[in-house]
Amino acid sequence: MRKNNQPSKECTLCHVFKLRSEFHFSKKSRGWLKPNCKSCRANANYNPNSNRNTPPEIRRAQYLNRRRAWYQKSFAIEPEKFRLYCQTRRARIRKAEGLFTTEQWLQKFQYYGERCVYCDLELSENTVTKDHKIPLVRGGSNWIANIVPSCLRCNDSKGTKTYNEFVYGTTNKLQ
Repeated sequence: MRKNNQPSKECTLCHVFKLRSEFHFSKKSRGWLKPNCKSCRANANYNPNSNRNTPPEIRRAQYLNRRRAWYQKSFAIEPEKFRLYCQTRRARIRKAEGLFTTEQWLQKFQYYGERCVYCDLELSENTVTKDHKIPLVRGGSNWIANIVPSCLRCNDSKGTKTYNEFVYGTTNKLQ
């Protein structure tokens, strides 16, 4: 057993006595030096579970799997709350102004007679989608005044068109 004032120290991994200059400095470790020598710490087998030893494409796949599992779990617990979270997140990413509550959305849905604005199809709370009259990509806001109920088919086919472009096939706002 050697003391801290000795010129050498034993590495806890390779169990070899080395000069104290072969160890990294640390305020937290006993004797102000890391317990493992520099060569052992540089070895890739030092911590096989470390993310540094995993290729980036595998790390990305692991991250996506964790995120996918979180989405599925969250959607199973409260679907409407989760849909609202996803929509406000998407609006935040696009830097769109405005927020609306679930109550405001349900009032708007009932105002339109629980029907699709575009094809007049009768909808339920499970089949309705929130559509932006002026899409977020085109500078639309996320206020309730810019949101209308639509069926999934119309919402998908509308894409990034504005309300007038989709309904009338033109950009003229006077029609």
